[in-house]
Amino acid sequence: MLPWGPERSMLELSAVARQGIFGCDEADIFSSETGNVGGIDITVPVPNWNMVVPLLPGTAWRKNTRIFQQVWASVYNGGKWRRHDWTIKLDPDTVFMADRFRGTVSWHRDQPVCQDEKGCWLENCGYHHLYGAAEVLSNRAVESFGSQVWSCGGQDLEDQWLLGCMYLFGIKKSEEWNSFCMRGCDAQTAAKDWNPNLCKHNYWTCDGPHAVWHAFENAGSMKACMMQQGVEF
Repeated sequence: MLPWGPERSMLELSAVARQGIFGCDEADIFSSETGNVGGIDITVPVPNWNMVVPLLPGTAWRKNTRIFQQVWASVYNGGKWRRHDWTIKLDPDTVFMADRFRGTVSWHRDQPVCQDEKGCWLENCGYHHLYGAAEVLSNRAVESFGSQVWSCGGQDLEDQWLLGCMYLFGIKKSEEWNSFCMRGCDAQTAAKDWNPNLCKHNYWTCDGPHAVWHAFENAGSMKACMMQQGVEF
């Protein structure tokens, strides 16, 4: 996470609302800086961590795999994941309703695919997509993947890299599209008409039963989404 500028304002809003990572049982904030947001000390996995991320040529996407390799290695080595059934990576511009999502992961925990010895990850958009705004791995998946972070994939974009790691290590997916309404995925689902339960409206309306909404440009638009979902300030 990059908790400075607009990103920090959005993170602080989530802290006030006790949503996002602040609604989880435990959480870390990753940055090249130090400090504290919402009672959580910022974790600095690598001294003098370089957060300058170049654009992928011809796109608005960042070549951010190297950073998130360090993040996932730090998550694994930090060991908090061992105390929990699920680990979720969230971007700071994501509205995440943790209490609502607990029912989702409880259901997946009992599915045969997630009982596999290597665990599972949640497919958060149709046709084998893993969108980076909210990456969800079971405890066994983190155990299977975390010690091998540096040995998989060469993708420039971190979510494509993580997806490649899941396939390389034989970690199975469990489909979960109903909980997510995210920019990019909502447009694709509307065009493809993959499933009647998928997010079929613009993500910024925040009108629906989903637990994850992405992406927001500033704290004001995030707050409006949370209020639409019944969060009181």
